[in-house]
Amino acid sequence: MNQLSKISSLLILTVLVVGCGPTYQTSYEFIPPKSTQGMQCLSNCQLIVQQCESNLRQESQNCELQAALEHQLCMSSRVMGPDSKLGWRSPKCVQNCYCPRRYCSSTSTEVCQVRFRECYSQCGGKVIGTTVCVSNCEEVEDS
Repeated sequence: MNQLSKISSLLILTVLVVGCGPTYQTSYEFIPPKSTQGMQCLSNCQLIVQQCESNLRQESQNCELQAALEHQLCMSSRVMGPDSKLGWRSPKCVQNCYCPRRYCSSTSTEVCQVRFRECYSQCGGKVIGTTVCVSNCEEVEDS
C-alpha cells in the first residue's frame, strides 16, 4: 500500500469514527424577570434578535450576489479557440477555463439566539439550558 493510499484510508476511517459519535441538542427554558422594568427590557431583546437575523440575511444575499458576479466575470474572461479535431465548428476553452463559484456559508441564526439569551439574562430573566443526547447515545451510556 503506498503512502497516499495509507493517508486516504486513515482519513476515511477518522471521518467514519467521528461521524458515529453521540449528537447532543440543547433546549432552553426562559423564566421572565419579575419587575415591569425587566419585562419592558425584554421587548428590546426581541428587537436585537430581529436586527441580527436581518443583518445575517443581508450578508448572505450580498455574498450570493458577489459570488454570482465574480463567476460571471470569470466566465466572460474565458478565451475560446478551435477544437483540434472539429476546428471552429466546436470551439473549446483554451485560457481561463476554470471558473469556480465561491461558496457562501449558510446563515445560522445561532449567534442571534446567543445574543437573545444574553439580553434576556441582562434584563433579569433566567435562561436554563438543558443538553441531552439525541442520537448515538449508547456510546455515552457505555462510558
